Amino acid sequence: MSFALYPLQGHYQNLHLGFSAPADHMRGHALTPAQKERWTHAALSVWDELPAAVRWMSIEPLAWDIAPVLAAHRPLDWAVIGAASDGRIYHQPDPAHLENALAVLDKQGVPVFYKGNLIASPRREFLPGFVPTQWNEAQPSQVQA
Repeated sequence: MSFALYPLQGHYQNLHLGFSAPADHMRGHALTPAQKERWTHAALSVWDELPAAVRWMSIEPLAWDIAPVLAAHRPLDWAVIGAASDGRIYHQPDPAHLENALAVLDKQGVPVFYKGNLIASPRREFLPGFVPTQWNEAQPSQVQA
């Protein structure tokens, strides 16, 4: 897909684009792994052309091994990873899928935020742009005023 019909000049400082990875079902129909992969490749291919200031992705639920697709495209600015939920019931992702996604995102330098419904170790609690300092790394009792 090309955006030749929609010429965009420069870099839009206030344009933040986000989308969600496909789940296992859409509109009452199960999606095959190939369908999820094609959908995600198509979305990221469009994003590779857009001059957004921030490109982020919600990988929630992490229902399949998305790592090869992420590796094939321009790095995101940040990502959110979470489990699938059905009310109060959480369906945790396959640990190998989580490890694979984190390996690609880490290699690309993409900050990752874990949703509260994800049970994984090690936890990542920091939002994009987090820079550790004595004020936000240390316990309150350890900070010298």
